[in-house]
Amino acid sequence: MKYKPGDIAEFEVINKKSFPDDREYFVLQDASAMRFLLPAKRYSHYSIECGIYIKCRIDRINCNGRIFLEPFHPYLHKGSSYVFEVYSLFQSNLINIASLKDQLGYDYMVMLRPDYRPSEKILCRVKKISKAKVHLVSEVANPQWLSPPQEGLYTMKNIGIYSHPSGNRFCLAYHPIFGVDLIPLNSVVDAGFEKSPFLQCFVYTDDYEIPRFEPVPAGLWPGKEKELYFDSYDSKMDCMRGPKTIMIVNDGLGNEYEISLGNSKYITMPFGNPVKCRVKKIKKGRPVFELIP
Repeated sequence: MKYKPGDIAEFEVINKKSFPDDREYFVLQDASAMRFLLPAKRYSHYSIECGIYIKCRIDRINCNGRIFLEPFHPYLHKGSSYVFEVYSLFQSNLINIASLKDQLGYDYMVMLRPDYRPSEKILCRVKKISKAKVHLVSEVANPQWLSPPQEGLYTMKNIGIYSHPSGNRFCLAYHPIFGVDLIPLNSVVDAGFEKSPFLQCFVYTDDYEIPRFEPVPAGLWPGKEKELYFDSYDSKMDCMRGPKTIMIVNDGLGNEYEISLGNSKYITMPFGNPVKCRVKKIKKGRPVFELIP
């Protein structure tokens, strides 16, 4: 069966298995007997068990054709609005962030206009659900930001650190047009901007038309070519496709990177040999390189 992002289909949960990456996955099967893996821990609160059928949305399909499923949330639905309890409020002159709980006690957060002070409860709409994370927007005080005219590199202002009551910490990156995004603090640290008043970010609009900021290490934006140096090879297990070859390279400054070669054979080369690479994307503050043919 051929799928595209956004499609909805029903899948049977036929097994739960442990894989070499020390994680447990549900094994799902569609009507044509095609099988998929679903991380068990991520969806532990979804009441998924072997022998049942669940509906999933095709969340995305990567460049290798791998399909990622997003099961329907047990009680929250994209586009619907719900009342949440406000139990904490972060305030600044640019943005307010409310920490919320639903009727079962699960945590969420939502960004609000700086002039809005919510009461004990707030009405929010589900903007998207991806990787079991629910993204909310306020029905009455949603900040009105614009999407970037085109994806690219922009300078953001580091306006502070937001500590969520759950213990997660985020950098507040601000742009006067695109607004504020919460960037996990470890991504900012990895990109080298922890103590900087400004961040260089690659800005793009996601599939839900939400501006997203990815902190970019100095000079390493997507598409940038860079010469790295060969260290060694390694092999890692891909749960869907079996072992894959990894080339380990360095930049000569002590930073190591892994380049996935899929099922390619080893390319014989001496230690320290220059390797022409290109930044494929930025992920969590680190560049992901690919080889230039």
